[in-house]
Amino acid sequence: MKKQKGFVFSLSLLLSFLCLPSCSGRDNDKVLLHKKEGIQSTIRLNSAEELNSLVRYESSLVMVTQTGCEHCEAQLPVLNQFIQETETVIYSIDYSAYKEAYEAESNSIGTYANLLPRVVSTPTYLFYGEGSLKEAKVPTSDMDRAGMKEMIYSYSEGIPLYQLNDTTYNSRDGYTYISNSEELEEAKNLDTLGYSTTELDKKIQDEEKITVLYTWRRCLDCRDYRLSFFDDFLLKSTKKIYYYEIDGYYLLKRQSDETLRDLGLNMWASFSEKYHLITDAYYNTDILGNKAGFAPTMVTYEKGSYSSMDVYLNEVGYKTNDDGTLSYTMAFHEDVLALKSDTKVSDGDSDSQKKARSELSSKARTIDLEKSKEYLSSL
Repeated sequence: MKKQKGFVFSLSLLLSFLCLPSCSGRDNDKVLLHKKEGIQSTIRLNSAEELNSLVRYESSLVMVTQTGCEHCEAQLPVLNQFIQETETVIYSIDYSAYKEAYEAESNSIGTYANLLPRVVSTPTYLFYGEGSLKEAKVPTSDMDRAGMKEMIYSYSEGIPLYQLNDTTYNSRDGYTYISNSEELEEAKNLDTLGYSTTELDKKIQDEEKITVLYTWRRCLDCRDYRLSFFDDFLLKSTKKIYYYEIDGYYLLKRQSDETLRDLGLNMWASFSEKYHLITDAYYNTDILGNKAGFAPTMVTYEKGSYSSMDVYLNEVGYKTNDDGTLSYTMAFHEDVLALKSDTKVSDGDSDSQKKARSELSSKARTIDLEKSKEYLSSL
């Protein structure tokens, strides 16, 4: 194995055995869509930016390799066979790009300090779970497929398999959204894997009927949606539902730089309209006056056209009723729009406002869950 100068990195944390989605009994018909459809090998990360975008937010497995590393080359056929047989998503990155990310200031101070460990031997496998490093593992030089499987299943929390976005990054043009905009050159350094809709558009046009869940990695409502019932539903169902990650749009429209922020807001509004994440009666109005959608939203398309949709949570605004209770001013489901809080609010009384909003939220979540289950069952 090719050695780097320095001390051997060691991490004492040992995770309990948790199986990947691919060994949970889910067959190919239930697996949605990988980062690359028909995955045959590792997905290559080409820059420090792509690496940071992945490991800061996702559960993921990254293999650090190095040009000229004989052990890396010898292990790749075994690893690729494992990927093809188990449909496990594994990323790879060359040590030079990894070292750039490792030596960056963001890896020594701040929110993401020490997220990237010192790698002293290649190949090294890094296991991440929801934005934190779980384990760094250097495989033995003679590791076979069985050993590979044991190592991955023993140290991994599970790797998301479902995403329609392209993960490509072009060093000349940056991410796709800045292709012809010199003034937004800095935008290509944002920590996101991309904005491409190539695969999404192809699926919508080519399939007779397709349902897409628009979601993003940092979204608490999206996480609640999946953990509450969606992941369990997929395991038990034969239905095929695709994910589309909207991280790029949400990151861009939350930038402190006004130019980038406005670009993101306009892009997200256009995206919401094109892919039918809004209706005439339900939408969010941003600070530029655009109508835009929310996540998580599920949309079904038939023969290339919009068919139906469901939105989980994301009720908009409050109004005080004549009896002093609170209601939402806008909600996707009529049943939620008709809700009233149990608590009556008083002007200037923040405690009653907080309690009434909490009551509304709890009632809305119950209805939204049931409506989403009904929607999924009807597909």
